[in-house]
Amino acid sequence: MDSTSLYYFRELSKDLNMHRTAERIFVSQQTISNHILKLEEELGCRLYERKPGLTLTDAGREVLGFVDEMTLQQDNLKNTLADINNEEKGSICFGASMLRLGSCLPAVMPAFHARYPKVEMKLKDRMERELEALVRAGEADLGIIVEVTDEKDLIVEPMLDDQVYVCVPDRLLREVYGEKDADRIRCRCAHGTDLRDLEKLPFCLLENRLGTEIQKCFDEAGYAPEVCMTSSFMQIAASVGFSGIAAFFTTQVAIGSRGNDIPADLNIFPLYQHGKPLYHRIYMIRRDKRYLPAFTRYFAELLKDHYREVARQHAERVAKRVR
Repeated sequence: MDSTSLYYFRELSKDLNMHRTAERIFVSQQTISNHILKLEEELGCRLYERKPGLTLTDAGREVLGFVDEMTLQQDNLKNTLADINNEEKGSICFGASMLRLGSCLPAVMPAFHARYPKVEMKLKDRMERELEALVRAGEADLGIIVEVTDEKDLIVEPMLDDQVYVCVPDRLLREVYGEKDADRIRCRCAHGTDLRDLEKLPFCLLENRLGTEIQKCFDEAGYAPEVCMTSSFMQIAASVGFSGIAAFFTTQVAIGSRGNDIPADLNIFPLYQHGKPLYHRIYMIRRDKRYLPAFTRYFAELLKDHYREVARQHAERVAKRVR
């Protein structure tokens, strides 16, 4: 079987749309069509149903499984030989949200680049499910995500329980509740809040998985919040909240990445759910049975070290707060 035809077959099977695939891999639709017809003639079976839309046949799914396994083994052989030859050049495809890329890369890239200056880092800013698919397909080497929807063909490693906080500008707290009540609320919420004390505040809400958990906290508190803004992006909610017009939600990693941007008057209260601190678990994923070259394994270890350090610093802050 022609490896080029198998490549076009695998790429077309991702989109199941001839026009979209041709644009994505920069070839003509006719080129793809010719290779598919050639492959079907050689194998003696139809790989796709053409109508009403392009779908894989049972035979097509079998061939796709074979091609995926063949691609994985080719990559494994190439990476194994690179390690045997002590090659210290190549590339890593690393995926995460923009927030997580921005929080971890400054911490790990200096050490990585010092050890492997000839390795290129290719970044993919993607949503969770898309990242899973990229890692599973071998198109990303490593991914950092907060929700694993399907562990099939993946190695999943917990990195950090990222604590969730509700942030309230102090001037907003005093404006809404008055000085005396604001002082009482601040004292009560310093070690954790289930949102009952904050019912009168406007909030920036999140429209994502974390936002779903936060909504459960509001349900538990027994009220529907006044909504100032809704966004899928924690950074945007925080930027609006920093202006002092609304309370917002964040995590230890997200708030830590803001550094000196955090307003001095911002109250940062641990968020509780069912009487316990709420956490957002962060995972690292990679393709099962895929051989990673030494430089990729080194980068993964740097990521683990980074999240261990984040957890250690957070534990120290919590201990100081308790004392």
